[in-house]
Amino acid sequence: MIALTSLEHTRSSSARKTGGPRLADLADVVIDNCAPAGDAAVELTPGARIGAVSSLTGVLIAQVLAELACRRLLERGAGVPVFVSASLAGGDDHNAALYERYRERVRPIEP
Repeated sequence: MIALTSLEHTRSSSARKTGGPRLADLADVVIDNCAPAGDAAVELTPGARIGAVSSLTGVLIAQVLAELACRRLLERGAGVPVFVSASLAGGDDHNAALYERYRERVRPIEP
């Protein structure tokens, strides 16, 4: 299992279930999202914080992992079926073909 979590938060808090494992304890690979304990970055008033760091770093990490996986596939000579912007010429047709090919695994955003 690969876990994406804040190691700072993990180190600063105890498991919610007494004596129970935490996500980082169960994972084969741990990716630290570098979020602060409690996740929020901006203090509005004492004790009230907003601005989830994990949302931003999580999206970045997921995109980097997807890009690396695609590059590895290309290096091995495999095709990489990726959706393109519908705003590009031929984008709708390209995406429709992918939806048809992977219809059991991918759901369209629009009905």
